[in-house]
Amino acid sequence: MGVIELVSPRNKDRCAACATFVAKCVAYLRRGVGVVIIDVVTERHANLHNALLAALGGQPAQLMPDTPTCVSGYRPVHRRETGANELEVWPYAAVVGQPVPAVPLGLRGGPVIVLDLETTYTAAIDATGL
Repeated sequence: MGVIELVSPRNKDRCAACATFVAKCVAYLRRGVGVVIIDVVTERHANLHNALLAALGGQPAQLMPDTPTCVSGYRPVHRRETGANELEVWPYAAVVGQPVPAVPLGLRGGPVIVLDLETTYTAAIDATGL
């Protein structure tokens, strides 16, 4: 099981809305569920990736520059040999006018699959005739 969260402007319009979104993602990760966040909302400038890592006590090296748009994947991992719980993190800037980055989605207790978001987006546009 894995979760893909599409960020809406409402998720970023108030501090309380950002906190609610982050809390939902934290709850998934604490249950061992991989999460992908797709945030291409340009009119609001909250950085949900950095907010999520702050809530989880993430490493500074995993933070992104203060960019409002990004695509990021998170996979909780339990290391049997050490007993440590870790978080694999794959953050990518989502730059307007550039292809949407592919991102790994870690499935609970299973493999990591790569979501080819640009191909999916292009196919959806082609299918609707826009």
